[in-house]
Amino acid sequence: MPFFSRFLFCLALMFVTGVLPCTAADETDSAPIYLDEPEPTPPPAVVQRKKLQQKYTDGKIRVQREVLELSDDTIVNDGKYTEYYRDGQKYTEGTFRKGVYEGQWQFWYPNGQLCKTITFKNGRPDGQWEVYRSDGTLESVKSYQDGGRHGKWATYFEDGKTLKSEFFYDHNRPQGMQTLYFSNGKKRMQSSFKNGLRDGVMTEWDEAGKKIAEAEFVDGKLQGKIVRYGNAKSTIGENQLGLKNSKPDQAAGEASPAPIQKSEKTN
Repeated sequence: MPFFSRFLFCLALMFVTGVLPCTAADETDSAPIYLDEPEPTPPPAVVQRKKLQQKYTDGKIRVQREVLELSDDTIVNDGKYTEYYRDGQKYTEGTFRKGVYEGQWQFWYPNGQLCKTITFKNGRPDGQWEVYRSDGTLESVKSYQDGGRHGKWATYFEDGKTLKSEFFYDHNRPQGMQTLYFSNGKKRMQSSFKNGLRDGVMTEWDEAGKKIAEAEFVDGKLQGKIVRYGNAKSTIGENQLGLKNSKPDQAAGEASPAPIQKSEKTN
């Protein structure tokens, strides 16, 4: 049947029956069937903001914090957070934003001496951290960017002023000159890094400042042999600097972040 005649026939049939016949009876593919998809579950809404306290068994305050109570009965730290030792001395103080560390946090030793001042951005270490010993002397300085080591990392001898080590990082990889020192301020060992690998001359001295060993590296590999001078014992070859690509860690003796959970279900 010619196309125009078939069109007139279908039009007349629709007028009589009120039903539109298949307009493509000679086509084999059927129309797609779409299933209803469930609506995505909306995120829990904030019901209220409130302040909470937690106490030691003797009734003394352990934690004071600001929280959000959500519609799914979850409690999330949001705002100022302060935790205390049992004797009432502050242990840590800082700010949470929707359950993650944000901004400056401080930690104290039981004797009241500041242990460290640290900074977080979106829950990640960011900026310069300063760590002190319990006697108030500076122990170390660390620099972070978006959770990774970036910038200068230094440690100090017991006087808090004399450098013990000085390392530099570029997005979590050793970069540039890395140096160890004796307590008298003289260099003990120095090595250059490029893209996270030793690259250049590595030199070691004794406490009097006399060179005792030297080696050259390219892309992390020793070139030739280690040259040693005199009878002094050298540590080159034992990876004395210990600079490996790794996640930032906490120095021994540092106070850990606040142990209270950042969110929990209400009873």
